[in-house]
Amino acid sequence: MKKLISIALLLAMIFSTFTACRGEEPADEQSSKPEAESQQTESEESSKLENSEDISSAEESSEDESEDNVPLNAEGFFELCGQPYINVGTEMPECFSPTDKAHLYSLSLPLPDVEGMSTHISGDNLLINYWDEEDKGVIYSLKTLEVLAEIDMPYWFSVGATDDSGFWVVDKSTASVKLYDKDGKESTAYEGREGDPQSMAISTAYVSPDGRFMFYCTEDNDATVIDLEDGSEKKIELGVDMGVWNIGYSNNCFVLSFFDDHFLLYNPYNDSAESYVSDNVCTVNDGVLDCSDMGFLLLCSFKDERKMFMELEKSEYMQGIYGGYLAVGNSYNTGTVKFYDLVQGKHISTINFGDEIYGIGIFFRDNGTVFITVSSNGSNEFYVYDMISAAKNADEDINILICTDEDIERITAETAEEIYKSTSVELIYGSKGNDFIVSDYVAQPKTNPYAVYTAVNTVKNTLALFPEGMIKEAWEGGYNGLLMYLCGTIYGTGGDSLGEAGAFVSAEGGYLVMVMDITEDLATNIPHELSHVFDRRIEDASIENALDWLWQWENIAPAEDAYTFMYADYESNMRYTIYGEDNPDRVWFIDGYSRVAPTEDRARIMEYLFIRKNGELDEVFEYENIKNKAILYSYILRECFPSCNTDAPLYWEKGLGTIDESVLERLSK
Repeated sequence: MKKLISIALLLAMIFSTFTACRGEEPADEQSSKPEAESQQTESEESSKLENSEDISSAEESSEDESEDNVPLNAEGFFELCGQPYINVGTEMPECFSPTDKAHLYSLSLPLPDVEGMSTHISGDNLLINYWDEEDKGVIYSLKTLEVLAEIDMPYWFSVGATDDSGFWVVDKSTASVKLYDKDGKESTAYEGREGDPQSMAISTAYVSPDGRFMFYCTEDNDATVIDLEDGSEKKIELGVDMGVWNIGYSNNCFVLSFFDDHFLLYNPYNDSAESYVSDNVCTVNDGVLDCSDMGFLLLCSFKDERKMFMELEKSEYMQGIYGGYLAVGNSYNTGTVKFYDLVQGKHISTINFGDEIYGIGIFFRDNGTVFITVSSNGSNEFYVYDMISAAKNADEDINILICTDEDIERITAETAEEIYKSTSVELIYGSKGNDFIVSDYVAQPKTNPYAVYTAVNTVKNTLALFPEGMIKEAWEGGYNGLLMYLCGTIYGTGGDSLGEAGAFVSAEGGYLVMVMDITEDLATNIPHELSHVFDRRIEDASIENALDWLWQWENIAPAEDAYTFMYADYESNMRYTIYGEDNPDRVWFIDGYSRVAPTEDRARIMEYLFIRKNGELDEVFEYENIKNKAILYSYILRECFPSCNTDAPLYWEKGLGTIDESVLERLSK
């Protein structure tokens, strides 16, 4: 069993506007047993989707061919969303200071240490509003770094960018609007109202980029649009009884985001509105809809059902996107940002700003540069990244799919069939992913087709790291096969079960059953659960060879009470663990969960052997006893699994050194 590891993503997303994409149909109810003789490899599938000859163009078309049947590549996708690809850069001003990181420049801005700040970019100008004892705003030129204007910000305000390097500020207590031009000169676009500030109770407001209209909503859900040219007002009937929590702007429309995934697009120029409802909140980034989830990037468009898909790590999230370029943050390594050129299909760079980083702000500019804010230890640093120049040297390919929901479901089924043929593991996913019958646990299904594909592809890549035939050796002779259920959240229903579990192994109807929560980290959970499966083979091999490896494992424990043999309250059992001992020689277990039982001890070790890549060991193996136990486990697997008898080190053995019986002597000292 694998305990639930909660991943708290701190998404520092700057919302330009919000809206929703079309609701996604659930993944087909599928099993991974092969139904067709022919199959394609993953690389063939990827190239087919990335090629300008899109899948949809291969189907029969009539004389009245629709837009959906026109071939679509990555550059065409962004043009469809209103974001032409940027491939012409700009020279860096002399006031930008080069750093030790390629194409990254530091900016020296005269800004005091403050409690907090927000940043806004408009053309060649930068507005930073900060708060300490008072709210202040400073407009800088990004050409010279000189201060163009200093602003006393209202107590309650909204702020944003206008065309031509300008900004707007709305006083939410009076609804007054001030505009600042490219030189920082102030003008009043709307005087606002007099009276009790509380009577306005504006919750959110926005001004159109041309400075023509202001849209605001009150806490009572009253919506008003004001024509700033003549001061006329118009009340807007929202048609929904729910609060507006954000207003943005896209394609001549104010975009209202409500609290239940409901969105309203209002066009003040022709007084028209469109309403959208989505199963999951999506952000609109200048026409590109972000429908991503944990583990993958998914970009959508209002104008075409085809979507752009790219796998990410579970802890990664989109920080910004513009003109075909993507910035990805990481909730674990908060000081790291990755940049991608999605049109060329390249990873441009990974920039690490340090360990003690609280937040990074990413702001794409029309000239192909990126303005970056880095907050740490109460201080703020500012950088500009010459992304276009950096992209010219990019040589690491990335896999991007442009496809429909039906395409991704077909590829998922083909990948599952491939897994079954190569490993004998049968996948059950989609609406049937929670159809297991096991006491003490139930689960929710996970039907998002892109989440399911990401999970199936992770299963494929992870199982490929084990020797050919090893998984079949684990169940052969005692069971009919291995079923892997891919589902959502897993809940314990009683007994000695955990309240929630990331995964578990059991038996059902003559089969070994692995149940996996695909919202968790499958790349490490799969090795963890397979270790439980391997124990069954180890037990049988011990009986056949009269050498009880499971007893040998327990015999090296530091004390008779080293294992608690109960899942309840495992977090309090920290003796002999990394977290409970100051003396490294007394550390025998990774954590309290490892002490639950010998099988969880081995599974935890196997899990951590898969955390790092390319033979790099996780820091837990710096403790000699834990490393020696990993060596012993590897030796046991070699003794019990014929497929592991190779001269070359196995994937999880890289970094451990020599694997032989001498480890028993080291552990028994």
